[in-house]
Amino acid sequence: MRMAAAPESTLWPSRVVELCDGIAPHGRRQPHECVRARQREELWLLLHGALMRFLRDHSRRIGHFHREDLEDLASAKALELLLAAEYGKWKVVGRSPAEIAGYLSTTARNALVDVRRLAQREVQFETNGDTPEPQPSATLPGAANGLSPGGVLEGRQYADALAACAESPAPRA
Repeated sequence: MRMAAAPESTLWPSRVVELCDGIAPHGRRQPHECVRARQREELWLLLHGALMRFLRDHSRRIGHFHREDLEDLASAKALELLLAAEYGKWKVVGRSPAEIAGYLSTTARNALVDVRRLAQREVQFETNGDTPEPQPSATLPGAANGLSPGGVLEGRQYADALAACAESPAPRA
């Protein structure tokens, strides 16, 4: 009795393992540079495609992200994983396809959570009509610690002044 072929969508994790093994540093003789370049290209495409799919899936639960932001994030993470595999820091030999898919899904989710956390820490300024002076919004960091927006702003100005002093010390300093 002949078994039905597995759908192509389930074969990509196995191919990721093969490609990572092909570009990883080994004691044995390395393939020709043209072969390694093709392997890198295929690996990046597989990683990018999988990460993009997982990023879209997770972004539905975590919050709205622009498609361009998801593309940038997928590209950065795919390159990061490709380089880690190439330098032997990401070892996938012996891992099951489910482990590879789970790892990439977790990587995508964590990347989105990191981006969301970073966005929440940023200071957002709003302008009031014709007033050129920015007004701090209600999402200032430090407000949860009991600091007023004015206190947070004064602290930021003080930190900026310290940084400016540190950039241009006196000749004897």
